[in-house]
Amino acid sequence: MPAGGLGVGPVGGVAEPSGGDLRKRRLPAEDTEEAGEDQSTGQRGKRHRRTNQAIVPEWVTEAHTHLLSRTEDVVWQELVELWHGFEVSYSRMGGAGMANLAASMRPAELNKWVKTRQFSSIPEITDIQQFGRDWSAWWAQLTTKKGSKTGEEDLRGVKKAGPLGVVVAVIGLGWWCDGGEEWKAAVVKARAVLKQFGTRS
Repeated sequence: MPAGGLGVGPVGGVAEPSGGDLRKRRLPAEDTEEAGEDQSTGQRGKRHRRTNQAIVPEWVTEAHTHLLSRTEDVVWQELVELWHGFEVSYSRMGGAGMANLAASMRPAELNKWVKTRQFSSIPEITDIQQFGRDWSAWWAQLTTKKGSKTGEEDLRGVKKAGPLGVVVAVIGLGWWCDGGEEWKAAVVKARAVLKQFGTRS
C-alpha cells in the first residue's frame, strides 16, 4: 500500500558536530523524525480504512443492516457480526472462497427469495414453526459430513462466502426469529459453526 511522505530529519550527507553541539542539534532532528512517522502512520491508517471499506461489496452492507434489524437478541447480534467479519475478510481476497450453498432441502421461502435477493420483498411465511423445521433440516444437511452415521460435522458445506453462500442460511435464520427456544438453540449452534470460520481453509 503506498504510504505518504515520511518526515525525516536532516541526517544524510551532513557532518556530525561534536561535543555538546551534537546533543543540541540531534534532538530536534530525532523529534521531527518521530513526529513525521506518527503523522505518516496516522495518514496510512486513514487511507487503509477507506480502502477496506471500498472493497466491501454493497450487498454485504445491505445484508448486514437487514440482519441486525431482525432482533436485538445478543447471541443473534454476535452471530451476525461473525458472518460480517467472514464476508469482509474474503472480500479482501478478491472473490476467493465464494460459492453457493447447496439448494437441496432449502426452505421454499428462501428458494423464492434468492431469485431477486431483495430485502424489501421478503416472502410471507405463513407457518413459522414449519419454516424453522425446514431450516433446521437444511442446516443439518449442510453441516454434516456426507455418509456419516454419527452426524460428524463438516463445515465445508457452509463455509462459503458470497451473496449465495452462508449468508442465505443466516438470512433464513433471521426470518425465524419468532421461533422461541428452538430458534435460540439454532442461533447458538450457528454461532458455534461461524466461530470456526476464523481460519481460512
